[in-house]
Amino acid sequence: MYAVIEFGGSEENQTAVVREEWLTPAKKEVFWPPFKVSTQFHKALVEGATPDEKKWTLFPVRRCLYICDDLLKAREKEKLAEKESDIQTDGDELLDGRRKRRKTSKKLFISSDDSSDDSCKRAKKNLSYKNKCQYYPRPPSPPTNQLREDCSSQSLVSTPKSLTATLTPTDSSIEKTVTESGFAVVARKLAKLESEVLSLRQYLEEYLPKIVCNAAGTENSSMIPDSMPTLPCLSHEDVLKLEEWISVEGNEQIFVKFLARIGGKKLDHVVRRILERVISNNLANDYNWTGKKQKIALREFKFIDVIVCAVQNNKCTSSATDEEIQTIIRNWFRFSKDRDGGQEKRRMAPPPNHM
Repeated sequence: MYAVIEFGGSEENQTAVVREEWLTPAKKEVFWPPFKVSTQFHKALVEGATPDEKKWTLFPVRRCLYICDDLLKAREKEKLAEKESDIQTDGDELLDGRRKRRKTSKKLFISSDDSSDDSCKRAKKNLSYKNKCQYYPRPPSPPTNQLREDCSSQSLVSTPKSLTATLTPTDSSIEKTVTESGFAVVARKLAKLESEVLSLRQYLEEYLPKIVCNAAGTENSSMIPDSMPTLPCLSHEDVLKLEEWISVEGNEQIFVKFLARIGGKKLDHVVRRILERVISNNLANDYNWTGKKQKIALREFKFIDVIVCAVQNNKCTSSATDEEIQTIIRNWFRFSKDRDGGQEKRRMAPPPNHM
């Protein structure tokens, strides 16, 4: 069954054709489907879709004008209701118990100046086309009480103070996030992320060369024999023992791979780290490159050649030349007396007595 209804509330004087099943038992409200396309609404109207109270909107009904089982007839009554308040015929049952006064319908007058045959044909054609077209009603706007509820809910969202007042003391973190500006929260998160990225970068710069060097060596080369002298060398006798151990067949290659695993960021960093592992700083004061000033010459030792090979076997410094490596070695021994507070000690020492 189809019913022609007149909406109440703010949508008064608007009519529509609905299923009788969509009306509440008292016929004072109607469930309206959530369809925005007219074809979907027509399909639901013809097939008699069952109202879903969770999705369908409930609208007030001022009165039910007509009920029948023919959709086309209900459409005609709806059009008639737009012009007249009482659309019941003599044989129809009164739905609200009284008849309404018939409103005066507007008449269309055609001027005598425009009485040609072509204009009459066009007017009749337009009228017939309008009668054939079926216009599906738009869903009415929500009732006034529903609009007030929506506005009150929006005011809660737009005012953080009212929202934070309802939070419990345990929700201090949530309250802080709500009350603070969104841009401040994003900026704080970005600053924290930047610090974590910098820490990760420093970690990779320090340990990635070691990982690369470890991957370059074989499992057997990573094993250092027990016969290798203890490093770093603390005396000239330790240096001679290291020279003797390197001269044994196979030990030189093992020592090269061992030193290559030390790694570093740049060339000078790699060379200095290897030298600190081989020679102590106090012992380095007794050596220089040429052996002048009553010091021991470095260029005569085999471990210098081993250090050069170890630096070049490192993937990070494989392009370094012998001259570049030897220059860094000479400078490291030359300025050994300034390291470990040596320069500060000389500055604080009292001047020698002059005769």
